Amino acid sequence: MGKLAQEANRPLQETISRNLGIIVGLFFLASVLIDLSVYGFEVLVSPAFRLRQVMLFLGLFYLLLALIDHSLVRYLQVGVLFLISYAMVLFPSRAYNIPPYLVMSAALLAAHKMQLLGRNTTRFLGTQVIIAITLVFLAGALHGAALHQSMHLVVVVILCFATLYVFFEGEIAELRKERDHLNEQTLDLRPVAELGENISGVVHDFKGDVAGIYALAQIEEISGNSRVAQKLKRYGDRLNRRTNAILYVATARDREEPEVVHLQELLENTTYYFWGVKNAVRHEVKCSIQGNSQAAVQACRSTLLVIFENILKNSIEATEGRPDREIRITVTEVEEESSMVQVTIWNSGWPLPFGDGEVVDVRRDGFFQRGRSGKSGGSGMGMMNVIRALERLGAEMTMQDVPDGVESQVIIPRITLESRQADQAGQGQENRNQPERTQASQSNRAD
Repeated sequence: MGKLAQEANRPLQETISRNLGIIVGLFFLASVLIDLSVYGFEVLVSPAFRLRQVMLFLGLFYLLLALIDHSLVRYLQVGVLFLISYAMVLFPSRAYNIPPYLVMSAALLAAHKMQLLGRNTTRFLGTQVIIAITLVFLAGALHGAALHQSMHLVVVVILCFATLYVFFEGEIAELRKERDHLNEQTLDLRPVAELGENISGVVHDFKGDVAGIYALAQIEEISGNSRVAQKLKRYGDRLNRRTNAILYVATARDREEPEVVHLQELLENTTYYFWGVKNAVRHEVKCSIQGNSQAAVQACRSTLLVIFENILKNSIEATEGRPDREIRITVTEVEEESSMVQVTIWNSGWPLPFGDGEVVDVRRDGFFQRGRSGKSGGSGMGMMNVIRALERLGAEMTMQDVPDGVESQVIIPRITLESRQADQAGQGQENRNQPERTQASQSNRAD
């Protein structure tokens, strides 16, 4: 995830938050200054101008918020706007009071632009519609407004929020275009990703040379050169281990059916793929794997690799700039009766720029979205692919800041969701084929 503190969308959020504070602050102060020029200093002390005194406080408060950059400040800015709009609905200056809904719209637009709503934009918008309409009728009952006056205001509310919905839809359409563009890029790169068959041939070619090294070691052993023989065997074992790791990862894309996958073996091979072949990373980042070597799940190897390739790659990048770069992978000891396997990946990287130290549910908390990335120039597709892979497996993933780094936990069912679905599909095909076999058997007996 690189230096996650530098989020790609943070400059935009800072600018909107600062401008919102300045604009609203100046609006309130201007209202107070106008009355101050007419009524004098009574505006600041007389109870008759209590509302203007509140507006003076709000103006100064918003200007102060414009000087501070923090996620809580953004929520506070938008929250105050909502409270102001609700108060204006409940205590209107006249029966037909439209400004509250304009203030509410400004709050929603600011929240949307600062990405405070996450994936729940439409749901939150609908909630505000319901609250606004309820307040309209409540205010009508409090102030004796006629039913037709309240109905007119409801129309204003609906039109206001419908306009907002159109605005949101426009930006969603842009994101969909960007998604389609990224999918096209993925398809363009697909031939590069599907080199499994060719790499398999190359690796088998290497294995012929490995067999030659072992044969030469055997000859040296027979000749009495045990020291040379041991050295040759060591080289052969190392080369064999590396070629097996490359073959394991490269051919995973060709395996579409679920299989029994030992997680420690998968992690060792994946780690070599990202860590062992890069000299700079291998010499700078300490990496270790421990735990239960027998822990296994029934799943598509390629789906598991999507998850752990991204986590390992992001973990290595997260340690950049740290004096002690380290990654520890633990496959939790699993009892026979347990239906889940847990893999914990800890890195000594920078704190997460989201979650505020709490446990982040990767699938559900909405921090990872298409087109957004914690890395400069990133597309966000990596973690979106991880989320899709987790959903396919029926697995869970959490991330959390810990005192000395960041910890990611992946909990996978022993028999994954995609494995169960594959079994059901196979059983359905078997049931469909059964009448055909029965009919063919009866036909053969008739002949």
